Amino acid sequence: MTTENKAAESSLIEEYKNCQSVINGLDNVKWQSGSLLFGGSLAAGGFILASPTAPKLFILSLLSTVALEGWRRVSNRSSSIQRVCAARMKEIEIPLGLHTQQYLEQAYESGSVTIGGKPVIMHRATSHAVINWMVRLYLFGLWFATIAIWLYPLVT
Repeated sequence: MTTENKAAESSLIEEYKNCQSVINGLDNVKWQSGSLLFGGSLAAGGFILASPTAPKLFILSLLSTVALEGWRRVSNRSSSIQRVCAARMKEIEIPLGLHTQQYLEQAYESGSVTIGGKPVIMHRATSHAVINWMVRLYLFGLWFATIAIWLYPLVT
């Protein structure tokens, strides 16, 4: 291998590591922030439901909606960046003779991949669509409770 080829290979390896670092970093931030926001929203809901009043519940609903919808949008954006990094990693693997991203893509699409003549089953993770619906369902329940508590004195 020439010095030029070694330098190019070294550069590709460094870029591959950087892409992997971006993917891991975004994943960590996304799930840590999401769990804090969602858990905090649930905890605040518990405190407010101990002595529910319409204004308190309305404020909780409004803040939870803004926080969780903001997180959902940031999470979707992070996923887009991760897909770009994974695509670049797949390109880098070709000249280096690596196959990790190709295997992951095949396993994700078909549910399994054959590595070294042995099948490997990949269990599907919860998709972003399911997580988005979970957040929407939670917010719907929160707003439904807010409206119900607000209207309860008017009905009785």
